[in-house]
Order: sequence, then C-alpha cells, then structure tokens
Amino acid sequence: MPALDVIADPPRLAIARRLAEAPNASAPELAEATGLHLNTVRAHLRELEASGTAERVIQRDGRPGRPVVRYRLRREFVPAGDELLPLAALLAEALISLGPKAERIREIGLDWGRGWSHQTDQGPEEGLRAALEQLGFAVELDGRRMRMSACPCPLVAPDNPAMLCGLVDAVADGALEKTLVRVDPDHDPANRRCTATLTPVGVKPPSAG
Repeated sequence: MPALDVIADPPRLAIARRLAEAPNASAPELAEATGLHLNTVRAHLRELEASGTAERVIQRDGRPGRPVVRYRLRREFVPAGDELLPLAALLAEALISLGPKAERIREIGLDWGRGWSHQTDQGPEEGLRAALEQLGFAVELDGRRMRMSACPCPLVAPDNPAMLCGLVDAVADGALEKTLVRVDPDHDPANRRCTATLTPVGVKPPSAG
C-alpha cells in the first residue's frame, strides 16, 4: 500500500504529523499527544511501518525488562499537506497584520462552510466531520461528541490561534446552517485538542462536566 494511501486515514495522519514534530516518540506518548486510544495508535503504527512510512527504534538503557520501543518517520517522508504549512503560516500572519474585523472573518468561514455543505450529501455529523478533516483536524465521532486532535491553528498562527479557532467555528456553523443541528465547540489550542457537542436545535447541550 502506498504511503500516501496509508495516511489518508485521519488518525494515521495525526500520528504521522506528531512524529514529524517529535521524532522517537513511544506509542503511549503518541496516544497522549493525539488523544487516540493506545491500542488504536499501536494498530496505526503497524500500518505506518508496513508501508515504510515510519520505522521503530529500540531504546536500550541497560536496565532489566523490555526495552522502550520508539518510532520516527523515514527521512524522505513528509506528511501530506505539511509542505504547505510555511505558506499557510505566512498567509495567517498577513491576515492578522491587516487586522480584519471579527465579523468579516466569521463571514468568510460561514461562506466556506456553506459551500462545503453543498458538496456533500452526508448527514450533519459526518458532513461536519469531513469538513474539519479537510481543514487538517483528526476527528473522532462518538455519538454527538466530536473529539478533534492535531489542531492546526497554533501551527498556522502561533501568536493568535484564537483567530483561526473562530474561523473554524464559523465554518462549522456554515456547514450546519441548513440542518437542525447546532455545534458547541470547546477549544484547547495549547494542547492542539478541541471538542464539539452536536445537539438538535432547541435542545440544551449537555454540561461539559
């Protein structure tokens, strides 16, 4: 299986990107960084190894017990889309320097979300999931709760990730505008993890606690 086909799966892409940021990470460290279950991470690591995308490094410290198994990307591999990260960061910096009003930024996000909704015939939850994955998030859908890892906002705009978080919120609102579902996001750009609760219109979302 070609490497690009392997990482077409969003969780595997999240793992690959994390390995690009932190080479020689262990499976538990990758699980912590991506928000994925440890067994899920191990399964995806096997796929990445089999495709030649990643390789394992055995760390022996001379102490009894099993050595620590760590992983790294092969030198020639770059996760899909990351080659455009510097350009995206430059564009974000230019946008921030222009100081657009929050209302205008929201309008742009709403229009993008509306356009996306016209391209898909999926239900609200899967449609929104696909839109967020298109923007670089790794998304796990658990009922009406979305868990998003590999948040690109602090990578693209490290000095003002909240601006991009607001843009993503507007995309979600635009994508769901013609549905009977609303989204209540909770952003954590410092840890590159966000959650969103999808609830029917007129129903109070459950407490985060």
